[in-house]
Amino acid sequence: MKKATKAFTFLELMIVLVIIGILTMGVTLAAGYGMKLARDSRRKKNVDNLAGLMQAYYNDNIKYPVDADMTVMIGSSGALTSFMEGVFDGTPCKGDAMNNCYSYATDSVQHYYAICTCLELKAPSDGKCTSLDQCYCQGNGNSSLLTTACLASKTQ
Repeated sequence: MKKATKAFTFLELMIVLVIIGILTMGVTLAAGYGMKLARDSRRKKNVDNLAGLMQAYYNDNIKYPVDADMTVMIGSSGALTSFMEGVFDGTPCKGDAMNNCYSYATDSVQHYYAICTCLELKAPSDGKCTSLDQCYCQGNGNSSLLTTACLASKTQ
């Protein structure tokens, strides 16, 4: 008489594989959410730092910078360049240039400004903000500038 061996059935193995797959998918989704949250936190911190920079620039020049291109603006002024060290930690957007992630607007007499970034967790899938609630903005009170800056920002 043959001795019976103990083994898993095909159905038991398939059930274990399905459970492992579901758990892996859940961990992957949670990690993606965490990465988006971390990038949004970094963007917010950078906008806050830029707002402080704008105020320092205003204190020195009695006006805010005109240049809407953040990369050129930051590199062109001695006052801003001297404050820039340590403002940004890492790439603010997913592999994109800084001027595609942050947007800046000022009024015609340069007494009001707005700096905005589009938040990844709130923006549509194309990464382009369509409303103010999808952005994080800093400025000194002009709502039309906030809207203009927000709609010009994107996450990707």
